[in-house]
Amino acid sequence: MKHAEEETAHTLWVGDFNRHHPYWDDPNDTRLFTNDALRAAEYLIEAITSLGLELALPSGILTHLHNVTKKWTRLDQVFISEHSTDLVEACDTESRFRSTKMDHLPMVTKLNLEFPTAQPTVFCNFHEVDWGEFCKTLAKHLTNIEGLQQIRDQDQLNVSCETLTKAIQDTIEDSVPISEICSKLKRWWTKELTQMHRNMNKIGR
Repeated sequence: MKHAEEETAHTLWVGDFNRHHPYWDDPNDTRLFTNDALRAAEYLIEAITSLGLELALPSGILTHLHNVTKKWTRLDQVFISEHSTDLVEACDTESRFRSTKMDHLPMVTKLNLEFPTAQPTVFCNFHEVDWGEFCKTLAKHLTNIEGLQQIRDQDQLNVSCETLTKAIQDTIEDSVPISEICSKLKRWWTKELTQMHRNMNKIGR
């Protein structure tokens, strides 16, 4: 999946990173923040910063129950690329999915991955025009124009251009078939290829 503007891949890091830091743990639980623990966490913070990741699981949500102290801490993380944060609809722990004797809480991240479907658009298919009929229709529209007059000023030139443009546009509307652009459209396909495809199937049969 690509980011619409930057064409950058979405990145999601999920797992037990086994690091303590006031940025995501309970800042009041100072026993966790030893010099060694903070130094180890800095390596993780530098890595996620260099990759442009943000914390998707909100700070303060505890994920791990220590087997000895029976205190809750935060060891598990969900990181997501900065330009993908608007895709996160929810990110939290789910205690109801916790198995027996399991010291980590499951994490559930809900992402909105809906992609807008491009609606078919219509266009004038000039490849399918019968140019003989087009010229006849154009001649009919041109006969409706008042007799030719010598153009003497800018106003007359503007009127003449508008009249001629309207005649051409009316002819296009009458004579040029309309086609729809959709995701399965082969822009390179022609009538000649259609006929060749039919001949190939006939020979194959």
